[in-house]
Amino acid sequence: MLSILIPIYNYNVSNLVKELHKQATKLKINFEILLVDDFSKKYKEENRKLKDLQNIKYEELNENFGRAKIRNYLAKKAKYENLLFLDCDAKIIKNNFIEKYIENKDKQVVCGGTSYSSQKPEEDYLLHWTYGHKREILPIEKRKKSPYAGFKTFNFFIKRNIFEKIKFDENIKTYGHEDTIFGNKLKQNKIFIQHIDNPAEHIGLEKNDIFIKKMLNSVSNLHKLYQLYQTEKEIFNNIKLMKYFFYLKKFYFCNPLKFIFEIFNGLIIKKLKKTKPNLKYLDILKLGFICKLEQTKKTLSKK
Repeated sequence: MLSILIPIYNYNVSNLVKELHKQATKLKINFEILLVDDFSKKYKEENRKLKDLQNIKYEELNENFGRAKIRNYLAKKAKYENLLFLDCDAKIIKNNFIEKYIENKDKQVVCGGTSYSSQKPEEDYLLHWTYGHKREILPIEKRKKSPYAGFKTFNFFIKRNIFEKIKFDENIKTYGHEDTIFGNKLKQNKIFIQHIDNPAEHIGLEKNDIFIKKMLNSVSNLHKLYQLYQTEKEIFNNIKLMKYFFYLKKFYFCNPLKFIFEIFNGLIIKKLKKTKPNLKYLDILKLGFICKLEQTKKTLSKK
């Protein structure tokens, strides 16, 4: 009845899997939990022990597939019609989490949402925590108003036949925006996304330096996707960063902003590491970086 699919990368999923296993067992449904380790360097010993639980399959890859390809791989291995995808750094915070998805099993795609702990973390993790609270926790009313913009791969249910029609774009190998493309493909195929109040908590907070690096990696990924989908610019309509980027391009402001980025990015990063990080500085950093990428691409194309 239900295949729960979890790609693993450098994370101990023991608590997550045991809670999912307990809830699914209690419901007396046919289920499987598929765990695929994407060439991790940590926590393999801990995660290997999970295969001793009934209905759990664990596999380790000999190479890194990346965020898109590994999800396609998991879906291909699944044996049931209903697929539930969860990121490995999720925490189940509702004792009826699986039941809520089963109640909506007749829907084509269902998004449960994301939450973050209300307790402030140590200073080194404040930027990610602040970003999560202000940008990733979206009230269900807001998600319902913009169902495709609100789509996230962190915690979602999908019918196998729908997934096989859409799939994740395997051009996306690094962090960022695989959900943007997937959500847009759902929209293009007129597949409705049902949003429900069934969040999983994102507990894998990154240290400030690592989080900033991941944010810039996601911008780099976004810029690559922009080049790949030049004829489908509507894909990027729901991304605030791209709206500003298109505006700057239109009025030839990208090159000046690139120089500003190169001069002041160190100062901006310092401000982001303060005890009360202002996310506007992160927006400026990302915008300057995408302008730098665009101008670098133009310079290389002239050679």
